[in-house]
Amino acid sequence: AENSWRARWQLRAFDRIIGFGDDSPRQTSAANVQLSLQSKRLRWEMTFSG
Repeated sequence: AENSWRARWQLRAFDRIIGFGDDSPRQTSAANVQLSLQSKRLRWEMTFSG
């Protein structure tokens, strides 16, 4: 239980850093984290590659 709580807390903190808020109603599953990271990375690449 300690591990899952810590993982959830880290995910929430990470979400805040990359632009998702706690008020964002999304499931914090590994798949969603991967998807959000991929879309974020794609946006960054498009932004910086001009």
